[in-house]
Amino acid sequence: MSEPTFPLSKPISRALSWAVLSVLLLALCYTFHANSPALLGVDGYFHIKYSQILRTQGLIQDFPWLAFTIYTENFADDHFLFHLFLVPFTFGNLIIGAKVYASLITISIFLFFFWLLQRHQIRYPFLWTLVLLFSSPTFFMRLSMARASGLSLLFLLIGTALILEHKDRWLAPLAFLYVWLYGGFPLLLILVCIACGVSWGFTKKTRSGLFIACGLGTLAGLVLHPYFPNNIQFLYTSYTQIELGMFAEPILAGTEDYPYAASTAVRYTLLVWAILFLTLLVYLLHPKTLSPQSLLLFLFSIVLLCLYLKVRRFIEYWPPFALLFTAWALNPVARSLDLRKQKYGAIVLSIVLSVAAFHTYTRLFIDNIISNHPHTYRAAAHFLKENTAQNDIVFTADWDDFPLLFHYNDHNRYIVGLGLHYLYLYDPNLYAIWFHLSRGLHPTPALTILDTFGAHYVFSLKADTDFLEALQKSEYAEMIYDDPSAQIYRIHPP
Repeated sequence: MSEPTFPLSKPISRALSWAVLSVLLLALCYTFHANSPALLGVDGYFHIKYSQILRTQGLIQDFPWLAFTIYTENFADDHFLFHLFLVPFTFGNLIIGAKVYASLITISIFLFFFWLLQRHQIRYPFLWTLVLLFSSPTFFMRLSMARASGLSLLFLLIGTALILEHKDRWLAPLAFLYVWLYGGFPLLLILVCIACGVSWGFTKKTRSGLFIACGLGTLAGLVLHPYFPNNIQFLYTSYTQIELGMFAEPILAGTEDYPYAASTAVRYTLLVWAILFLTLLVYLLHPKTLSPQSLLLFLFSIVLLCLYLKVRRFIEYWPPFALLFTAWALNPVARSLDLRKQKYGAIVLSIVLSVAAFHTYTRLFIDNIISNHPHTYRAAAHFLKENTAQNDIVFTADWDDFPLLFHYNDHNRYIVGLGLHYLYLYDPNLYAIWFHLSRGLHPTPALTILDTFGAHYVFSLKADTDFLEALQKSEYAEMIYDDPSAQIYRIHPP
């Protein structure tokens, strides 16, 4: 009996599946981004503004906007290529430009995932892509941010395709560009090392050319980087101190730098876990040896799973590689199935995908509605720009105020942003003073802000009540701006 043919394998149906998937992705991205005037998260405001400055002023050698962080000393842009990618989107409205960029990267990731499955004749590539699309609202949300992580994931998928097709030499330019793109480039090295190990296990050949190409590309990317040698020092600090948390005292970090509770980590990617369990069940009932490709994807997905369980931001990496593994591992079973003839199976699959889609996108749109509204900062930032001198320092009680203030006002300098680690590494004593000030614990906040940080102006959201209550008690702090969300104070010397 001949093997049943799935309709999407025919050339016309394949073209139709590409068209349907593209339209679906365009519609979802447009609906999602049109649902709110804000960018998701705060970092995108910084990145798109930085890229605009890069376009208008050229290579940024110094970064004066964070006056009390290590960015002021031997500055290096570890997202340099990412910021170059953003430059074409800095003409016109920056927020719209950032949304267009995020949409294009999101669409590219899903289409490349689909292409990779089709390229290797994995059965039902359209359904696997839908599973990824509906696998997790948090996953889609993270891809929809104007950040480097989406482009980083695309680079890893391209690297996977090159490894699977044994185009080892192409790993050199990819690794080179990855170093310039994002500090997460060691993920590609890990993938290559796993590929070499799998090759040795199956053929007793290590694919040394693959390892050499990736290694030389990485080394060249580091040495030929526009910010060499500052980039080396910055990466060393990031990997050995910030990522490993090697500080004398606990430093507050962004939410994404902490792990999920185990139950939450499973709940946020429940569909992926269910398919992994199904794959395990199939191999327990019908034991068979994994192919080299399946083993490579399995081992790399395990690495990403460990990272995801340790640091929640890796949720944008684990689902696609976990699903690539299951697609490869279940492909022998899928080849014997024809969903057109499996009536009840098709019904169950349709129900599961419908429920997953409903949950993913209702949750997604709710989260997008409550994201930071840019107007919260815009009026106050413009007031500072128009009523302060160039490079006047503005004190903020919350480190993630910086991206939005900088987005609307690069006229001033600020105390801290993009992470409290950078203030602590600059001066632990200043970090301690800032921390006590921001919590409203310092007995003389106004004069300390003036004398210690040289800041004559203070910006604060009204939500920072402890800080504002302490500041308002000082006779040296004069409120000069007030709106429903924020206040600005001028500090007068005694």
